[in-house]
Amino acid sequence: MPRRNGANVAIWQEFLIYSEVQSVKSREKDQKPRRNDYQPLMPETRGKLLMVTDEERAVLRLVLSKVMETPSGREYIVQALGEPYLKIAEDLLKEMEQD
Repeated sequence: MPRRNGANVAIWQEFLIYSEVQSVKSREKDQKPRRNDYQPLMPETRGKLLMVTDEERAVLRLVLSKVMETPSGREYIVQALGEPYLKIAEDLLKEMEQD
């Protein structure tokens, strides 16, 4: 095998990098767009948006489902936040269960 000088090595490295970049670009074209890890749960009236990861959604879904299935949990929501928040909790749970 002939010895490569510095220029040949640099060209070879550049070729390998270019080939890898083209390979990645090609794979990206074939793939469907990746779903964002963050999904909005509900719009915020104060101009803020709550963003949670898939793992956080799983925790929220689990906790909210347990709270909503017990009369004492539903009562706690009403006492702490008011009657309208019970409907908000129900709607939020329904939305999260659709995923």
